[in-house]
Amino acid sequence: TVSCSGGGSFTYTGTTVDGNSGLTCVGTAVIPNTILLIDTYAFAGATGLTAVTIGTSVTVINDYAFNNTRLSTVAIPNNVRTLGNGVFETSPLLATVTIGTGLTGMGSYTFGNTSGALTSVTFEGNAPAVGAEPFYDGAANKKAIIKFTATGFGANGSNWNGLTVSMNR
Repeated sequence: TVSCSGGGSFTYTGTTVDGNSGLTCVGTAVIPNTILLIDTYAFAGATGLTAVTIGTSVTVINDYAFNNTRLSTVAIPNNVRTLGNGVFETSPLLATVTIGTGLTGMGSYTFGNTSGALTSVTFEGNAPAVGAEPFYDGAANKKAIIKFTATGFGANGSNWNGLTVSMNR
């Protein structure tokens, strides 16, 4: 059992954060560096969860793991290869996301329905394969901030899955 900064906790078994175990988390959850997988619905519905530090060994974040939380900023470490469906969906305060170099696949609605809060997603690597509408919510002027050397996003100013590509690094 791992305690969260403002109360509550989550559990893990071996190298996996257990599904449905973080519902009571308040404040910040720190995922240990020994964890490889954050399981389905691990923190879903934890409306007191305002920050998360994802351990550097995590490679997969399963479906709806942080769905319906109060996260405002998320940093996905370089080792994360896969984000499942709806991982951060219905997180109305989520405004900025940074995705490390390792991401190769993202499911459907991964960052969907953020109530217009999401303004930018910074990609440190190339464009991942994506499912249906990974950034849907109807809000305009969302940016994909990418490096000049990144591939798969299209030209500067083009639309990539609902984000305007901005090559500026």
